[in-house]
Amino acid sequence: MSASKEATPLSSSEFSSYPSPQESGTQQETYWKSLQYRAQEIIKKWRERKRLPPISLEVYFGAHGSAEDFKKVAERLDSADVFIPENCGWYPLALDTVRQLAAGKIRPDELREASMTEIEKSLGFSNFSEYQKAQDDYLYNSKKAIGFADISDLDHITNDLCELVSRVFKSGGNELFLRLTPHMSDRELEKETEAVRDRVLKIFERFAELQKGRENHIVKNLPHTIEEIFKTYPALKKKDRVRVLMVLGAFHTRVFHLLKNTFIGKIERNFSQLPFIYSYETELERRLMFKKPIDNSFLLHFIFEQCVYKYCSFTSDDDMSAETLFATLRRIVKKFSDDEIKDIFINQEDISDEAIRDRIMDRLKEKFPPKKEK
Repeated sequence: MSASKEATPLSSSEFSSYPSPQESGTQQETYWKSLQYRAQEIIKKWRERKRLPPISLEVYFGAHGSAEDFKKVAERLDSADVFIPENCGWYPLALDTVRQLAAGKIRPDELREASMTEIEKSLGFSNFSEYQKAQDDYLYNSKKAIGFADISDLDHITNDLCELVSRVFKSGGNELFLRLTPHMSDRELEKETEAVRDRVLKIFERFAELQKGRENHIVKNLPHTIEEIFKTYPALKKKDRVRVLMVLGAFHTRVFHLLKNTFIGKIERNFSQLPFIYSYETELERRLMFKKPIDNSFLLHFIFEQCVYKYCSFTSDDDMSAETLFATLRRIVKKFSDDEIKDIFINQEDISDEAIRDRIMDRLKEKFPPKKEK
């Protein structure tokens, strides 16, 4: 084949024409089907031209909030040659540093020290999650090949996501909560619930739209990431088969559905647990992503979940994974009927945070009485 007819990488313009969330599902389906053949041919010819071994891709979905969550990732990573973790907003120096960590050239504590901001250093703590620490400890001197397919710090989606999250945090998350008044009636609570719906949907519809763009980028960028990994780690070319593990939060299942139509080679997906139980908040985001309905009962349970999490300091201990934490929270909230939730907020004189917390705790004790010791 002449050079002029060789397969060229997928251009960003091809992916920027991906139908927007407002367009019909038929248009989106047609787009990805038309892209499927071209993407497969590009990857196939590129692999043959570079004389690369077959590639097996496992897309692994789970939570990533605690060291316990990473233990399940480590089990999959033991048999993988290449590790592609979720890393929104990465930059080239960060990738180089993680690769040095895996090569044993720097230690995890040195990596964390180098990554701390001046404010964190002055306060004596870092913003590294327990999951991140466990991942760094595992990767140290592991000789794993590392690559990032996520959006970088230069991508406009990264900036938009950061601004959106920052806005919610600066408000203390108040957009997600009821604005209560003393002796609120059932009708007034209903109106306020609708107001919360408006506020929440404004935030999460935008969040879902940005995450969709981010996922499109991951799918588009994966072939380029794999090509760059082979250039950086040429010893991989000598293997009979290269096993790639890509780890994503369980929110991002759409990525697999897109990849299975465009990836050449063996591809599979796995979850940290099945069934995977999402929090009401994550399910809300996913319902918006996939254009699923959100009724008032679901919204009321979403609001109550936020309250339990905020007012009751609902957190995990060192031995509990984040996925177990949120699955437990979901099971607790699900036990309450709409009327039981409303009863916490309506016809109440004291609407202070302390009073709301006390009422929630009382209802939780009634619903889940402590077990009597034998």
